[in-house]
Amino acid sequence: MRKTNSFRSEAASRSRRGSAPLPWLAVGLAFAGLSLFASAAAALDRVGTRMPLEFRSWKIEDPDGVSETVSQLHIPLTVTFEMRKSSRLVVETAGGRSLSSPSGEDDRTLAGLADARIQVYQDVPTASLLLFAGAELPAGVGALDPEELALTRRIANPVLGMRQRQYGGGLDWNVGAVWSGRVSDRTRVSVGLAGRLAGAYAVSENEADLEPGAQATATLDLSWRNQNWERSRREFGGSVSYRIFGSDEQGGTVVFEEGAETHLELRSTLPTGSSSWHSRVSFVMKEENVAYGGSDGALAPRDLAAGTGLWLDTAWRVPLGDSVRLGPELRARTFDGNDLDEGVSDGWALELGPSFEFGVGEESALQLRAAYMTGQLGRGDAKADLTGFALGLGASLRLR
Repeated sequence: MRKTNSFRSEAASRSRRGSAPLPWLAVGLAFAGLSLFASAAAALDRVGTRMPLEFRSWKIEDPDGVSETVSQLHIPLTVTFEMRKSSRLVVETAGGRSLSSPSGEDDRTLAGLADARIQVYQDVPTASLLLFAGAELPAGVGALDPEELALTRRIANPVLGMRQRQYGGGLDWNVGAVWSGRVSDRTRVSVGLAGRLAGAYAVSENEADLEPGAQATATLDLSWRNQNWERSRREFGGSVSYRIFGSDEQGGTVVFEEGAETHLELRSTLPTGSSSWHSRVSFVMKEENVAYGGSDGALAPRDLAAGTGLWLDTAWRVPLGDSVRLGPELRARTFDGNDLDEGVSDGWALELGPSFEFGVGEESALQLRAAYMTGQLGRGDAKADLTGFALGLGASLRLR
């Protein structure tokens, strides 16, 4: 059970009107105060989105013809402050709205802010090091009701590719370091270590707060170019990361032990004349989880396969003049073997559509993206068909 970002249901907010606005207001004031302080102490460097603003909608239809529409509007914002030549402060938040419309049932809606992330990065050029530390501030209240929890489980499905997939969260802290250097004129290597402490939060109503376990991650990355690093446009790379998790507790009792995660990635950039191909393949493999449960308070451990995932992203970019690039994008996802939800999240999905990039000045840009989506969910005869679409808008603006 990983730490999740906190939204509030519109219906739940109306029924608990006295408590919901306070966390949002606190985070908004903290965000504004931090921005004013950083603006006074530093130069505003860049405003934009790390991931595009996106609207994504799926229709899920089971073999009996029963359908459900699941959609989400996700609006992220990233602000970077250049404090000194070697230091920067990055503040991120996001807002959005998720909707589930099952056949013959009432709609389920979740809307609000995501956690606000504050990160400080410090370059140490003499040691080829990047140091970072930060915190995630909870932007909403947990304690979701059963319908809200059902919606969070649906949009957390990795096959659907929702940007905002998890809900509820406490105050988290992270720290880490990355060493990067060249081992030759064509090869660069990076090694990173990071740790994370997650704060307790309320997952659902009438339950004790969940205390997520700590996390530690180690990463090795290698990049290679076919010519001198500064001149080459052809690049190949790969990385491997390994993450371990502590035990999750609730009411002083261990309730979940998440298995270690291995993440492998291969990427390439291949120029073809004035155009270029960009590809990325990721493979995620997890060791077994251990869940504790049972009747009459007995906490009997159950070993549960966590599943494996494979992701492919590829795009062809063709320039049209000096400031416009366009081309098709293909994204594919497959996930299999998750026993925690009895195979509900198993399946595959494909996305195909055009992407347009517009340069604005020397270092600012806009990106538009559209995609048709298809796939399947489930195991065996219980597979449901997926169809849908996605629309995205990205912006990066440099103010100086």
